[in-house]
Amino acid sequence: MRRLPSLRGLQAFEAVARAGNLAAAADALGITPSAVSHRLRGLEDELGVQLLERQSRGLVLSEAGRRYRVAVEDAFTRLAQGTAELL
Repeated sequence: MRRLPSLRGLQAFEAVARAGNLAAAADALGITPSAVSHRLRGLEDELGVQLLERQSRGLVLSEAGRRYRVAVEDAFTRLAQGTAELL
């Protein structure tokens, strides 16, 4: 069986990567910034990889985060396309 990380964590990661900050990502997901932060930490703990660097000016994608963003965005795009084709 494939080992997949938390979908909620992936959604939070993709939203932050796209929006650039917790507040905008939280708005897009309809949850609080704190919930986004918890999901991100959970995903990083699950993967054992730091995806975001927490800096005084906010969150910045780490090198691993920049690479992973491409795969995550592609996966969500493919899921959306497959769903559209199905429906």
